Amino acid sequence: PPDGAEVEAAGGILTARVRDGEPPFSWMVNGAPLAIGERDRETQLSLGANGFYRLSVIDAKGQSAAVSITLR
Repeated sequence: PPDGAEVEAAGGILTARVRDGEPPFSWMVNGAPLAIGERDRETQLSLGANGFYRLSVIDAKGQSAAVSITLR
């Protein structure tokens, strides 16, 4: 999702996608690792409760991107 997005996620599961970068990807939520070594550009992240989250992704070359979202 784009930075600042408010998203609805059934059961706290969010679909996250990465456009650029080189796999494998590591996904972090609020600074904690959630999915490590993902080869696909799309993954399902289990966030749980509604609230504010900071999502980050790091690729194989150490490049990173991050967004802040609100889960409703």
